[in-house]
Parts: sequence; C-alpha cells; structure tokens
Amino acid sequence: MLLAFGIERVAIRTCVLCAILFCALTVPDFGPFMNLVGSSTIPLVCAVLPTVCNLYLNAMTFDGNTKQYHIPTLRECVIIIRVSVCSLVIGLISAALSIHEITLVNFTPPCYLRKILLPSDENSVNHELINCCGLNRDIYLYGNATEICR
Repeated sequence: MLLAFGIERVAIRTCVLCAILFCALTVPDFGPFMNLVGSSTIPLVCAVLPTVCNLYLNAMTFDGNTKQYHIPTLRECVIIIRVSVCSLVIGLISAALSIHEITLVNFTPPCYLRKILLPSDENSVNHELINCCGLNRDIYLYGNATEICR
C-alpha cells in the first residue's frame, strides 16, 4: 500500500531534521567521534571481513573432477590470520587513542547555551580561543588577533 504524502510525513521529516540540526549544533567538534567510528569499523570492513570471506569462498569451491571441496592450505590460513590479527591490533590501538582524545577534548558550549553555562565575564570573545585564518593562523576579521587565535 502506497502512503500518501500527507502532513504527518512532513511533520516527521521536519522533526528529524530539527533533531539532526540540534545534535550538530550541540557537538561542534566531530573530529574525535569520527576518529572513533573510523578506527572501530575500517579495520573490520577493509581487512578482517574480506579475508575471512575470501577464505570461506575458496573453501566452498567444489572440484568436479576429484569430487571434493578445496581445502585452504596452511600458508593461506596463516596469512589470513596474520592480516586479521594485525588489523585488529592496529584498530584497537587507534580506538584507544580516539577514546583518549575524546576524554581530553576541550568542550566549548554551543552558542545557544553560552549565556547559561558560562559566567557573564567569560561570554566575550576576548577570553576564547578562536580559529583564525592565514599561513600562521593569525589573521582575524577585526585585525590582529595573535593572542586569541588557536
């Protein structure tokens, strides 16, 4: 049954978009979180699963002449185990470093919460480090800002 594109679908999509926007504004620095997601999924998806699937696909190959399945050699199994263990160890190390980076992140509150969370004297731009442009990261829209640039 094909559902009509009614007000309910518009309301649900609007709520989902507002929730995504709220999350994006609340967590301004996605770098450490992306590092954690990448370090936990990339080793599995790019190294472990393809080698295990290759081993499985080769093992299920049936030879019609000998009427037997192909048995992987010890050398093939050792190579696959080495690649899998190496990628898992590297993935665990990078995940641990990502978690360490997440715990050390200097969280800056979003703009809509600064008046609530920060005292009034810390709301001015003079007390915050900002991202500046230029080769030496010292160019700011309102002039020289070497003391407030990151």
